[in-house]
Amino acid sequence: MKHCSKSRTTCPDNAVFSNGTAQVAIAWVARQGDDIIPFIGARRRDRLAEALGSLDVTLTAKDIAAIELAVPKDAAAGARYPDAAMAGLDSERWFK
Repeated sequence: MKHCSKSRTTCPDNAVFSNGTAQVAIAWVARQGDDIIPFIGARRRDRLAEALGSLDVTLTAKDIAAIELAVPKDAAAGARYPDAAMAGLDSERWFK
């Protein structure tokens, strides 16, 4: 077992998990349904190349179960930023 990213949970020692965290995360998102398409943003070419490596990652049902055990779907909740910071991001108010 090894640590998954910076969390205190562990992921199995498995060839799939030896890929970068980003690649496994993008592959997991892609497995969430036929109507789900991961949107990848990258500022540098090397990061884009790393992200595109997720196309070569095949997650089995066992892999998905291990990921969801380590990081349950409801583990992350809430806004990305506090309300005051979110108000500053409202692009609609800048163009009125």
